[in-house]
Amino acid sequence: MSGVRGAVAARMRGDDFQGRIFWSEAMRMFDRTPRVERVGIEVSDYKHFDDVVVLYREDHGRDHDLELHQAKFHVRNSDALSWEAMMEPGWLGVVNQSLMQRILEAHRHQKGRANLYFTTPWTVDINDPLSKLFVGNTERPDVDVLFAGGPQSAQGKAREKLLAHLGCDAQELRDALSRLRIRDRANLERMQTLLDQRLEQHSFIPVGDLATNAYDDLARKIIQDGPNTFNAAELRALLERAELIDTSAPVGPAPWLVGIRSFERQAVYLDEQMDELLDLLPFFDDRFLRGGFSWNGDIGPRVREFMTQIDDGRRDDVELHLHCKLSIAYGAGAAVSRKSATRYSFRQPGQRGTEIWRVNEGAGAKPEEIWNVSDIRLREDAPDVAVAIAVSNDSAKDARLYTERKLPSVGRLLILEPVNGVGQRAVRDGAHAYDMGETFANIVNDKRTPEQRKTMLHLLPSVPASVAFTMGRAGSRLGHTQLYEFALERNDPEGYSPSISLNTA
Repeated sequence: MSGVRGAVAARMRGDDFQGRIFWSEAMRMFDRTPRVERVGIEVSDYKHFDDVVVLYREDHGRDHDLELHQAKFHVRNSDALSWEAMMEPGWLGVVNQSLMQRILEAHRHQKGRANLYFTTPWTVDINDPLSKLFVGNTERPDVDVLFAGGPQSAQGKAREKLLAHLGCDAQELRDALSRLRIRDRANLERMQTLLDQRLEQHSFIPVGDLATNAYDDLARKIIQDGPNTFNAAELRALLERAELIDTSAPVGPAPWLVGIRSFERQAVYLDEQMDELLDLLPFFDDRFLRGGFSWNGDIGPRVREFMTQIDDGRRDDVELHLHCKLSIAYGAGAAVSRKSATRYSFRQPGQRGTEIWRVNEGAGAKPEEIWNVSDIRLREDAPDVAVAIAVSNDSAKDARLYTERKLPSVGRLLILEPVNGVGQRAVRDGAHAYDMGETFANIVNDKRTPEQRKTMLHLLPSVPASVAFTMGRAGSRLGHTQLYEFALERNDPEGYSPSISLNTA
């Protein structure tokens, strides 16, 4: 009996997995400038990839007309996705069609005008040739990698297996895979956290404020009884009948939504949600700068010009969505006037649901209440000072190793760590983020001698984007500053590289 109950529970969680994809996509219809016309769940007209269907408006300006989503839920998240799994029908729990065959058929059926999303709690197998198509934190495969190797290479052998399995030619395989997006490591908790942010943004009641998950229940009812597709008005009416409209939401002008994007994951739809967006994706291969572009020739000036225009717009409230490298977030803060009357905030997920972090309003904490500071002498004859700020991750050892080996002009290293400990919960709220930025600048100014203030300051941060922004704003008085990025994906203790250089003297 326990086995039967377990199977029923697994199926229900699979339905919830599918439902949360549906609700997240459906929220796009309520964005300020929506591109989505209709969203459906379990729509039989779109076989092969029919779990969730997203239909675009005619004037949406994209190279596809719709998005088709297929989900595969697993109770255990310990396994991994590989080319072999994608060619094995049994992996999907069916007997006659593999995931790759579904991808090809959906691509053919929609005549190349659909993007295909596959969502799974598993991760891509790092030991499989498939992983080489997903270097970094991206959901879009680099299809060129599959076609780059010769017939005896790992990619060449995978390519030949795929062609034999599908019975298509190389160009059709390339075209179909170019439409594929894989969202791996998706779990129910993280999906709900992201959904709650979107629900709150559009004045619907988030699940965190409910005794039970009414959205999961409602999605199951839609699957069973229909109707299965909705436009914005129809879905709002449904949610109103379910008493899921937040009537207590504040009335008044909504904050101006401003985004900066340099990587894709969880930032795909920013161009639909934002009032203003600086899209830096064309300059990056996921988290790495593309060849032919430079931090100071291409990225820094664009960030400075964009944020200067935002700040000069003199809007009362600006809500920032920074899906970008820390150097970019820091540079955005440095471009904002310290005397600006604009109130800047971040929408921050947390244990108590989504909070609005205002980063103009500090608690006035003293430096010793915020930071533990280590002052390390590296070289007697080197004039520069480096500062490693370890908030999100314990990066101090890596920063010291890089500074010792790669930065011969640095004589002193300051290491700043929060007094309440390093970790993803080290920043309590917006006031705390503001105080971190202000006291960081005070400490750096206080610790350097007058002669050292005339030399280069080297910054190696591991902080949330909100703190990077406040540090950049407060750091506008620190003079010539060189920022560094750390490549987490490479797991290399010397994996830092110089990024934006700022001269704010």
